Amino acid sequence: MTRIPASIPTRILIVDQDRQVGVALSRMLSTRSYEQVRAVRSARRAMAITEQFRPEIIFVDLELPDDGTMAVARKLAQDVRRPRPRLIALAMSAKSPGREEARSAGFERWLVKPVSDEELDRALGIVNRPDSTVRRPAPADFDASPN
Repeated sequence: MTRIPASIPTRILIVDQDRQVGVALSRMLSTRSYEQVRAVRSARRAMAITEQFRPEIIFVDLELPDDGTMAVARKLAQDVRRPRPRLIALAMSAKSPGREEARSAGFERWLVKPVSDEELDRALGIVNRPDSTVRRPAPADFDASPN
């Protein structure tokens, strides 16, 4: 099994109301040697789990009910007890509303579901997949491309 250097984010949280999206993304991450992946289906559960799990990357469904997506982002931004996790938005389409709001809330990337292997690798900053163990952090900018 490939080992990931300690400096690379290893705790990943997926917040998506669609269980199948959480399962699929979890599997994709496990093939990239990310072993500490958790998936939840609500903003409330996400906030509860971050207290103990302390994810370094969080994928968040932009269509969470009750403004859950932006609430998660704002709460994480205000928590000064730990480093802010990287936030990656999951959208139903490239034209989903809320792109500017997501960017201003701190989301670095915008991925369209279903997420392709290439999009996931680009968001995580994985190079030379699948045989390479070389990884680098993804750029800290919001991916404004439609895909």
